[in-house]
Amino acid sequence: MSDMEKLKLRYSHNIIEHLGLKLYQNKPTNVIAELISNSWDADAQNVWIEIAQDKVSITDDGCGMSYTELMNDYLIIGKKKRSKDNITEKTARQRNMMGRKGIGKLAPFGIAKKLTLITISKEEKLYNWIQLDLSKMLSEEKSYSERLFVYKEIGSLTYEQSCKAIEEPAKKFSVEYSKDAIDKIVDVTKGYPFFIQQLCQVVYNNTNEKTIQKSHIENCMNDFLKILDVGFFKVRYERCSDGEKRFIFAMVKCGELPCTISNVAKNLGKKVKTISPTRAQLINKGIIFPIRHSELDFTVPEFDNYIRRLGEYKQWNESGLDE
Repeated sequence: MSDMEKLKLRYSHNIIEHLGLKLYQNKPTNVIAELISNSWDADAQNVWIEIAQDKVSITDDGCGMSYTELMNDYLIIGKKKRSKDNITEKTARQRNMMGRKGIGKLAPFGIAKKLTLITISKEEKLYNWIQLDLSKMLSEEKSYSERLFVYKEIGSLTYEQSCKAIEEPAKKFSVEYSKDAIDKIVDVTKGYPFFIQQLCQVVYNNTNEKTIQKSHIENCMNDFLKILDVGFFKVRYERCSDGEKRFIFAMVKCGELPCTISNVAKNLGKKVKTISPTRAQLINKGIIFPIRHSELDFTVPEFDNYIRRLGEYKQWNESGLDE
């Protein structure tokens, strides 16, 4: 039995062709209606539709999906949204759900060759970006999840992209930012999309002026950091083992980031080769990443300052012991 290949669920390409291509082929209004129904089921209050020469974009303000929901629900073709015992199941806003058979995700392939899904979970506070490529789905002989999806997290925005992310949403409320205020936000967030979104929300909720100044940003920093500490940084930190936390402490103790792994080892009182497995584990968890040869940094800005605020770190740093 141990020599036998592990069983994997596979499916015929005909499933994709019939449920995606033939069912919605050359029916753009049906495709758009299917996507809007997903917005309805996500309790969206607003939906924006953009039709360009080479793409159709549907954006809404509904509840996003977490990594777990993507993996256990969205990634499964044909998984029903409604349970067998409750066909009248409603959303959090008490809406009757429109989606039923779990095949709507294939609808865009009636008019497109590629589909990109960007979603943010309010619980995890993370952007998830999934790309579906029809040609790969129909050509590659792999398991379902391997063949269908490319998963990645959005990285930092450029300065120009950050400015747009700051200014465009505010225009809808006749609010603008001064150049100094924008520069301050970009400096604090390092272009990290969720941080920009969160900081701008805090500033908007605490400012009554039509022009937001740098001083407004500075006055909201404590509230902004408190939200990140509880809802973002803490989640990442608590995923780490005790040994991984000490590795993180040693990185922070280096002072300037990125830091070399040799300095991390020095702060831990260990040899580089003995901490290499911990380094690999933290990279796999998305907590740190290698910059240049032997140099490391945290994957999100301000994480080092969060660690400095922790009582655990202060106690470890004062004791100077790796225990």
